[in-house]
Amino acid sequence: MVTSIIKHAINGEDRYLLWESIVDAPVSFGLTLEEIKLLWEDKYQRGRGYQDFESRLLRQGGPHSIEDVLDLNRAGARETCLSIEQIVDYFFVRRGDGAKPVGKTMAELDAEEENARATATPNEENNA
Repeated sequence: MVTSIIKHAINGEDRYLLWESIVDAPVSFGLTLEEIKLLWEDKYQRGRGYQDFESRLLRQGGPHSIEDVLDLNRAGARETCLSIEQIVDYFFVRRGDGAKPVGKTMAELDAEEENARATATPNEENNA
């Protein structure tokens, strides 16, 4: 399991969440820097031998963006793949308030990709 620290600005303020590869989704909501440090200490560091928050940030090369974890995410209801806008709204703005959005299923994403390949001109295929 890899836990990534994601950073996104909301109304000019940096917010963070933890994203775990085992579920391909966030396991927290848009937190301030102080809140995420406390969560990290409580969930990963205390008694478990994990690195401290700053060391983890350095090891992963700084905080990631949503784009870094977007492909094949399972952050939506019924493990559907959410768009950037849906992730920002639900996890950063609403902080889990309300119903979890439903994104695209893997079958829908596969069909879109297949359709794009089928309709691409030879020049577009060479540039992909």
